[in-house]
Amino acid sequence: MESCRLYYNDTLFEASRLELALPEEFVLLEKLGQCHLKADVYEHHKLLKLLPRRLQPQMLSQITEEKVVETQIELCQRNCEFSGFFRKHLSSAEFRHGLICLIRAESEGKVTQEEAENMCRTAFGRIQIICCRSLQTELWLKKQPLPNTAAETGVYVKQERQGCIFYLQHSDMDHMNIFEVCGTLAREINHLLGTYLGHTTYWCVHSSSSPGTEIPEEWHDALDMNILNNFEEGEYVGYHSNGKYIYAVIVEELPGNSGQFTQRYKIDIGHEEAIEVSFLDLYQFKREKQPTISTCLELQLVEDATRDSSSLQSTRCSPASIEEAKKEIDKCLNEIWTLPKEERQKAIKRLYLRWHPDKNPDCSLIAAEAFKHLKYRIDELTNGKRKSTASTSTSFKSTGSTSTGSRSTGFTSSSSKATGSRSTGEAKRWCRQAQCDLSAAYNDVGKGSTEWCLFKVHQAVEKSLIAASYRNNGKQPNCSSISALASKVSSYSPQLSGLSQLVRDLIALDVDAKKTQYPTYHSFPNIPNGQFRSANERRALDKASEILTLVETYVNH
Repeated sequence: MESCRLYYNDTLFEASRLELALPEEFVLLEKLGQCHLKADVYEHHKLLKLLPRRLQPQMLSQITEEKVVETQIELCQRNCEFSGFFRKHLSSAEFRHGLICLIRAESEGKVTQEEAENMCRTAFGRIQIICCRSLQTELWLKKQPLPNTAAETGVYVKQERQGCIFYLQHSDMDHMNIFEVCGTLAREINHLLGTYLGHTTYWCVHSSSSPGTEIPEEWHDALDMNILNNFEEGEYVGYHSNGKYIYAVIVEELPGNSGQFTQRYKIDIGHEEAIEVSFLDLYQFKREKQPTISTCLELQLVEDATRDSSSLQSTRCSPASIEEAKKEIDKCLNEIWTLPKEERQKAIKRLYLRWHPDKNPDCSLIAAEAFKHLKYRIDELTNGKRKSTASTSTSFKSTGSTSTGSRSTGFTSSSSKATGSRSTGEAKRWCRQAQCDLSAAYNDVGKGSTEWCLFKVHQAVEKSLIAASYRNNGKQPNCSSISALASKVSSYSPQLSGLSQLVRDLIALDVDAKKTQYPTYHSFPNIPNGQFRSANERRALDKASEILTLVETYVNH
């Protein structure tokens, strides 16, 4: 086939997401990383551009685009904290002053102070931020949507003639998510300013992520060592070597290693040739996602096993029974004990993280039993039939403390009766205060202070959800909104699965901790008093009462 009739994937989309959806008539150029060239896609692109134009393959970026799936958009509540964070900083005097200084410095003073101020005023007047609870995009080919390419995303930018719209997926102020949004904002603001701050690719995350460079410490918590990870060719990963974590690119999976812990890969770390490494030295970049309502017995349909490695992981992470979990553990340990001592320790570390109850909130009961079995079997294999609780505890603490992404969790055994008793007692304490708050809310019904009634409902529900968290794992959650709390708590037990919908109903009734208290959340000259419908009082109290009853049943079970 003539080279000019081939297609080259120069897009920024996930390769499998696009390539698997292409019609048969789109024949792709062979991956140049498999043709005695280094796995550097930017170098490949540069080499292809050196060909005479008549011989160059067609670029997929010229005929493909990504669009938001508007039918799937679920808008967030007005004035939410997440979108407010970005609006506040974009409109701050400090941010604009810094940007003006950058523009003038980049132009070496050729742009005047007044011109720079006008540029900023024009740019920020053309930026619209829309926060969404649900946000999906899909790929389009030649102005037509490609089937089976819809995927959830955290940020989407829609370019318009007079500016751009930023669609953000609502988050609980997770620093990784904020970093991603800030990077996208930087690129688009620079574009609106006419790229005065240098070439737009300077803003790209990979500009500082060349293979072989050290991964910044603030990204270490995003490195995931799950034993179920799958790595695809061309994927950016973390590689642990000589006590450091560095960026690497997967070149290929080496054949002949069928075992889960014996898999080996060739990776590019910036050397002339790719190096061969163990699966146990590789880490996947993962952003923490909000848990979804699920139970250990639910099944998820996977249309294509190669489409997304993180999706594949999620379909296999929760066993259906304790016996199934024990079988998986025994199978893993049989394989692990054939490894050299150093490799064995790495594998055990990952196995601990795989089964620790704190890492399996959606099926904590199964995980707790599986974790006990894991510790018993490791003692058995290490010391024969003699149980050695102290050695197991020491081994576990040492492996947990050195594992990436688990430092802040602090893995220590929490299965003692004393700890369980304290957790249940603390949960009941929060439940009692939640009931007091709800009683106080009932006292405000029909008194002309609807904002106070709704505020107290919010406080009651928040404390109730915190109680459920104490009952489940013995600690207070770090979520900043009742919707995020409910999403997390609803995964603890099937009997709590309806919490998220109940909280959404409350939010629709204007139950909010800030709008009910602060005038800044209302247009001038209004204040919270008088801005809420008194008819919502009883409805909100009924919903809140239902939530407290569900949680108390769970706590006392």
